[in-house]
Amino acid sequence: MKIALTVMFFFCVLFANFYAVRKMERYGLDLLFYDRLSVAYDIGSAEGMEKELTAILSNNSMPRVSKLARQFQSQLPGIEDPQGYLKNIVSEKRNTVMMLKNLRTAAIFVMLLLFTIRLLMRRKK
Repeated sequence: MKIALTVMFFFCVLFANFYAVRKMERYGLDLLFYDRLSVAYDIGSAEGMEKELTAILSNNSMPRVSKLARQFQSQLPGIEDPQGYLKNIVSEKRNTVMMLKNLRTAAIFVMLLLFTIRLLMRRKK
């Protein structure tokens, strides 16, 4: 029983502190990119979005965002409703980040629960 609790605790720690945080970082960066484009489209329509896309491509400080910008720029001619597309993808990314955040919180709660069970088992001896 102790080994099973320890292994479960270990996997919760790995999930909460490494996997979930890295995935939230990735999806959060995607969310930032698409949200910037969405706001630019809301303010300046297609021209505003193009200007923001050009500004992102000219700034090489974030390689992942530049890669997303190049991908989006290549897909742009095939998108009929850019505003709807951006709103949908922003909503999807936001929901994914929130799901990962909630899963991380649940993993931390399970870690606390497992730690408490371990303490109670130790006290009963």
